[in-house]
Amino acid sequence: MKHYIALASSLLIGGCVADLAYDREAVARDATALVEEWSRTGREGRWQDLKLLYADDPGFAWVERGVVAYTSHAAILEGVEQAARANLKVDTRVRDVVAVPLAADAAAVRAAFTMRIEFSPTQLIERQGTLTGVAVKRAGRWQFLQGSMASEER
Repeated sequence: MKHYIALASSLLIGGCVADLAYDREAVARDATALVEEWSRTGREGRWQDLKLLYADDPGFAWVERGVVAYTSHAAILEGVEQAARANLKVDTRVRDVVAVPLAADAAAVRAAFTMRIEFSPTQLIERQGTLTGVAVKRAGRWQFLQGSMASEER
């Protein structure tokens, strides 16, 4: 009986250690790359690529200026489609990106950002603030599970 308990204990402990053994630098690098890619897609007019950066997961939410703007994956995809149809020019720049690994497939992210949204040559909005979020790896791709853009107009 002692041998079974010892074996069960070592398997349990070994399993826990294996779950903690992941490449934290790779997670941080990949989550940082997600934030940087997110900032480039609008600037480059790659709306279809932007859609791929949001997780199709029941926990998805996106907050803008203190309000939950998108409560589902479908909702944010529709928002991206509306931006594409309106031919918006969105120039987002990020700096000081920090990614904190939480697991092999999850990280908390934050970055300072500036965003310029041009509706027409005479109508635009400029914002600056902080992006925070949770990045997850799904089917080999890093995506936002949740994001929040706290900003003010400039």
